[in-house]
Amino acid sequence: MRKFPIALLLFLAAPAHAHFSLTYPPARYADQLQGGPCGRAPETGRDHVTTLQSGAEIVVTWNQTISNLGYLRIAFDDDGQDIFVDPTWYTGDYYAGPWVLLDNIPIPPSPATGGTATVTLPNIECQNCTLQVIEVLSDHFPPWGNGDDFHYQCADLILVDDSVFTDGFENQGAILLISQVQTRGENGAADEFVEIYNPTDTAVMFDASWTLLARSATSLTYSSRLVGASQLIQPHRHILYTNVTGYNGPVAGDAFLSSGITDAGSLILKHNDDVVDAVCFHYSVSTQQALANGYTCEGTSASNLPHIDSTAGTSNTDASIARKPGGANGNTQDTDDNAADFYSNAMPDPHNLSSDPVP
Repeated sequence: MRKFPIALLLFLAAPAHAHFSLTYPPARYADQLQGGPCGRAPETGRDHVTTLQSGAEIVVTWNQTISNLGYLRIAFDDDGQDIFVDPTWYTGDYYAGPWVLLDNIPIPPSPATGGTATVTLPNIECQNCTLQVIEVLSDHFPPWGNGDDFHYQCADLILVDDSVFTDGFENQGAILLISQVQTRGENGAADEFVEIYNPTDTAVMFDASWTLLARSATSLTYSSRLVGASQLIQPHRHILYTNVTGYNGPVAGDAFLSSGITDAGSLILKHNDDVVDAVCFHYSVSTQQALANGYTCEGTSASNLPHIDSTAGTSNTDASIARKPGGANGNTQDTDDNAADFYSNAMPDPHNLSSDPVP
């Protein structure tokens, strides 16, 4: 089997440590870590496949909650997962083969919330490729090799040639809609997400030409909340961005917001320099009036109650604003009036790249 190298530049958003969950690309088995090479034995197939552009640069992200001694290893297989081999010892077995992309990433003794690694994908096409991240634990023995020395996570990938994107998924004139926003929830102010919907019959490459900007009802300027990372949003599907620490929704996010969103404010989705969509939301007369002056909104702002920028009353309740018609009927209504196009959703139902298309 021919193997292709991947160029990696590692950035640690926070110190790495064991008991982790791969968050982007989405892990095959979420929080299941035991059983090589991908976290579960026996295997049950490719549950969450992410389609990406070959040769694209992506940011691999993971959450971590429990400290251990050891290190992380990142590996890639362009056809399945049979190339992955566990280290034969907890030290000195680094870069054991061409499938190992980055090795001996240190695990400091203090807890952290997550880490990132910027990855340039190989410029090839593959329908059955796998990205593996494992943690090698040096404090879980003796004996070595008893099945408790490794934690595994894998992401299932499809890499599509660049020409496919330029010929078939051209972003010029692409239409995406902000479909659902939660600015806080039962887990507090950081329990938040932004969902974006592709209402068209054509896949859209959500690359760095796409950005989301936010501005609170008391701020003077807009600032970035996300930049696309070459994710492919298939027709009638969604992409989900979540808070890095507080989100506890029913499906995993596809990537993280760079910072939080207040309970009254404005979001702008831009493609290059063009505003593709905008939504404003308020929780009081004063915040509604503030958003009516100098903010990029579509018509009248939508109500974001019960969220009121505090923990009082029912503010810390799972609730979102969602674009109509909602649910299994998708999020296609766009009359250029936020109050008419969005409804208060007492049962948030975020969708990620792996969720079923709607309608």
